[in-house]
Amino acid sequence: MNLILLSPVHTIRELAGQRAQLKEHPFANRNMSSGSYLRLMCLAGIEVVCTVPLGSFIIYLNTSNGIQPWVSWSNIHYDFSYVDQIPFVVWHQDQPMVTGIELTRYLTVFCAFVFFVFFGFADEARRNYRIVYISFAKKIGLLTGTDSSRTWTGTGFVVLLV
Repeated sequence: MNLILLSPVHTIRELAGQRAQLKEHPFANRNMSSGSYLRLMCLAGIEVVCTVPLGSFIIYLNTSNGIQPWVSWSNIHYDFSYVDQIPFVVWHQDQPMVTGIELTRYLTVFCAFVFFVFFGFADEARRNYRIVYISFAKKIGLLTGTDSSRTWTGTGFVVLLV
């Protein structure tokens, strides 16, 4: 139990030590800036803090109806391609099953948003968004803010870019 609680603290201490080493040797990895390293370590810290309780809860849900004994691999893989279909009315009466299904449904989307918040607003990502925008704007004939003119007269109408 203490090992589980000390793991996030240990991760944060390692983060501080690694960050100091990264500042000492900035030439060691030119692709990794201090900000991207910090974002990566924060994401790893959030992952550790969130997955330990979530994993424990999922183990609890899986064992709440009892543990099936292991017999053999042929028993485990018997009728392995069968997909059980349970109507909504039936599985919705079992609260642990509802919790497990809803968690797997929404936590994946939430984790994707958290990942995007950490890396989607970084300087490098915004530079890449701008490159894609300029490329797309040139293909459709839209003048970007870097152009000398601020209007577009592509198909008979004028759009003033502010």
